[in-house]
Amino acid sequence: MTAIQTPARMQDDQDDSLFRQSLRDDLGEVRRVYSDRVEQWREKPRPRRRPPEPDTRPPPPSAYPPEDAREEDYHFRRAGIQDKVFRRLRRGEFGGRALDLHGMTRAAAFAALTRCIAEARRDGERAVRVIHGKGYGSQHGRAVLKPSVAAWLKGMPEVLAFCPAQPAHGGGGALYVLLKRA
Repeated sequence: MTAIQTPARMQDDQDDSLFRQSLRDDLGEVRRVYSDRVEQWREKPRPRRRPPEPDTRPPPPSAYPPEDAREEDYHFRRAGIQDKVFRRLRRGEFGGRALDLHGMTRAAAFAALTRCIAEARRDGERAVRVIHGKGYGSQHGRAVLKPSVAAWLKGMPEVLAFCPAQPAHGGGGALYVLLKRA
């Protein structure tokens, strides 16, 4: 059976032959290129911002809080942190690394704290547990690092919230710290 040629179909055939003729004139032989390779389009990964290097210099003496801090001073969260997230932090559900500051001076504790937070953010961790102790072994039987750590954490923009740890994780001698995502 022969296909019926319509005027539009004849025009398409003429166009095809003219196109092939023009290619033959420019390139010689015309041949179809077959390829089973399909170029996959992938979205470029978003660039990750590197957190700035921590400032490990000890804070000035005016940054040290008074020794008579209240228990409310150890519960902190920035505006916008949801109640559900803060509850999960208080329960210790975020995990993360632990930093023990027992026996350190304030300057050494500050340097270790800033370094630990920077490393945790770089590694993509969401929380850190900071063990500062209750101060029973200090000279006057009062906490020295506990109020200082709380004051330092409040001043760090990468810290979203912190609260005392569960008794199994240090209780009043430790803090759970929630960090911004890197």
